[in-house]
Amino acid sequence: MNRLFTVLSLFLCGSAAAVTLVEGGRPVAKIVIPEKANPVEKEAARELQMFIKKASGAKLKITSSAASGARILIGRAAELGEIKPFSAKIVAGPDTLKLAGGDGDKPLAKGNGAEETPCGTLYAVYEFAERELNARFLWPDERYGIVTDRKQTIRAVDSYDYVPPFENVRIRKVENRYSRRAARIVTTPINYPDGGRGGHAFVNWWKEFGETHPDFFEEVKGKRNPRMGASMCVANPAFHAEVVRRWREARAKEPGKAFAINACENDTKGNCTCLMCTAWNDPKADPGDASERYAHFYKALYELAAKEDPSVRIYGYAYSNYVNPPRLLKLPENVCIGFVPSPLFPYDEKSREHVLGNIRKWQEVGCTLNYRPNVLDGYAMPEDISTDYYTEFQAMRAARMKAIDIDGPNASFATQGPYLYALFRMMVRPDSSLEKLKDEYYSAFGPAKDAVREYWEFWNRYTLDNAEMFHEIPKKYNPLRHSIFFGFHYAFYAHRLFPQAVLDEGLLLLEKALKAAAGSEDDLKRVEFLKAGLEHAKLCAEACAVFAEKKSSNAERQAVVNKVKKFSETSLPKYAADVKSVSTIAGRNEQVAWTFIDFPPEMTLELPLKWRLKLDPEDQGASLGYGTYGFDDSSWQFIGTDRHLEKQGIAFGYKNAWFRTKVEIPEKFRGLRTIAYFRGIDEGCVLYVNGQVAGTLKFDPANDPDTWKKPMSFDITRFIPADGKIVVSMKVVNDVNRGGLWQPSELRFMK
Repeated sequence: MNRLFTVLSLFLCGSAAAVTLVEGGRPVAKIVIPEKANPVEKEAARELQMFIKKASGAKLKITSSAASGARILIGRAAELGEIKPFSAKIVAGPDTLKLAGGDGDKPLAKGNGAEETPCGTLYAVYEFAERELNARFLWPDERYGIVTDRKQTIRAVDSYDYVPPFENVRIRKVENRYSRRAARIVTTPINYPDGGRGGHAFVNWWKEFGETHPDFFEEVKGKRNPRMGASMCVANPAFHAEVVRRWREARAKEPGKAFAINACENDTKGNCTCLMCTAWNDPKADPGDASERYAHFYKALYELAAKEDPSVRIYGYAYSNYVNPPRLLKLPENVCIGFVPSPLFPYDEKSREHVLGNIRKWQEVGCTLNYRPNVLDGYAMPEDISTDYYTEFQAMRAARMKAIDIDGPNASFATQGPYLYALFRMMVRPDSSLEKLKDEYYSAFGPAKDAVREYWEFWNRYTLDNAEMFHEIPKKYNPLRHSIFFGFHYAFYAHRLFPQAVLDEGLLLLEKALKAAAGSEDDLKRVEFLKAGLEHAKLCAEACAVFAEKKSSNAERQAVVNKVKKFSETSLPKYAADVKSVSTIAGRNEQVAWTFIDFPPEMTLELPLKWRLKLDPEDQGASLGYGTYGFDDSSWQFIGTDRHLEKQGIAFGYKNAWFRTKVEIPEKFRGLRTIAYFRGIDEGCVLYVNGQVAGTLKFDPANDPDTWKKPMSFDITRFIPADGKIVVSMKVVNDVNRGGLWQPSELRFMK
């Protein structure tokens, strides 16, 4: 009896403290912001107004002057005192609801993955909307992508706090507004010397130290290799001293400000073969494994800097050929390792066991782990990697990760829905099960919930059951011999991963969902969003098949491209597909694979997509033999010929860039007339074959300003030896804007 009385008393007390915001669909409370509201407070008020209107139909007034009556006090108007950045407090009273958090006074970021100003008050609004209105964020569109429960009366009863589960949360490829809503991104500032950035730390060191300190850079075949993209000589004490000197100098300039050291290698393997670096390798590791070496590097930097500040943090990567945990070395907690899993999703059993085992072993090393996955795959297809992603995320949590930095995801919300929903929600509710997160997503489709669940479970099973195929098909069929890495070349083989018959099965399941949602306009629109994404995927797969067939004519190819374009322009909703990746022809996936032909494909030889590159600012390449067959270009970097140099990290202003590639012409083509066909040279060039000038192109904007984007042909028949072995070299001259060999090339043979 006493226990019943206590529970009843608590219930009555809670009811007495409740503030009514909406009654019977009519607005009761006002939203109050400070007189001089900052951008966060203004956005928080607008968002709260939107959520309440969506739930009840009532539009609450936003004001800065309400002194009495039912009020929702936003930000500083709530007078809740100091709150940590990005954290929030929600306090319900008898006539007020207070929503406040740790805020900055700068505008909120508008771009993708940009550094975010502290916006705790906004997160107080999202916490309230989730708890009280059951708000779910399916995709960035407000009309159908945000779903709440319907409530004619809304009262605020409970008080609670929100503290971000992680130190930093960054999601690079999705607009910040959606990431704030769905994932509550966090930017805890990390100060690096010289205003340096996170990520690959030594990108521009070759400019500063290439001549004065070549010993800072990798040694390959006995030669130092200071160039853009080169790896560093990470065992070199002089290199360590320079890294720490910059950190020391920054601390001296701004005493009292904490600075970290970014030691993340450039975006390449650890390539140095000098005696110092190889001495740091684990003698029992596989050949080429540099994991032990990089652990030594991070520890050496920490020990050097810790003499002055034991609290200093060292940031490094576990990536490429140093992704494995060190076997012999332990690292201090102040070394923060960004773990970049490899291979990419979806995992087969062997890969899954390998990656999860690596995470467990990294946990034993003693350092701090941060999660840094690349999740850009999937193209326009309904590839559901949620099971693998969730499992890996939870393994990283068990390893005490403090931060998440996602390169991705592929924001195709119509074909990757539950996976994307779970990815974002795990940043806010990391303890939730995958089943619970997916159920939240499915519940947003109302009467179509069960049918939508059946549809997505079909794709989840398909992805898991065919994980090996997802990696084997690219190896077998990609003519440019690129793996599924990053999904950059998915459009070569999407039709093999997702045959039309399988996509048709998915459409049949969606028809069931459409029938179930027929009586609810909003839910029907949401199912139609999914269907449009799958129909677009089906058209893309059809186009992939046409372009993969070498005997397809230009007319056939153009027809299928026009079909995809028309659908994209007229029937594909915004956010259904990641347009930067899958927008026809302009998209990253399709720009290489979907090429048109005006020549019999059986009489062509595709040149490699990646060539060797060397910048030549002094225009000395010809005299140094850059065009000759025997020149040693092993120290040159590899570069793609499917996009401009500037889109691959080469800075503007280089003037002359040399490209080289080796080719052995098949015997069946030797003796035939041979044409070197280049789809895009920006802007002028000199072409060499085995050291002889085989053609030139001079950019003349007065007479033809479009030559940089027109195909160019050069007859190279007379330069080809009997054995068919040639080196094709090209000096590309660029005076204006972007430049380079920026479209795939081929050799054409005529009888």
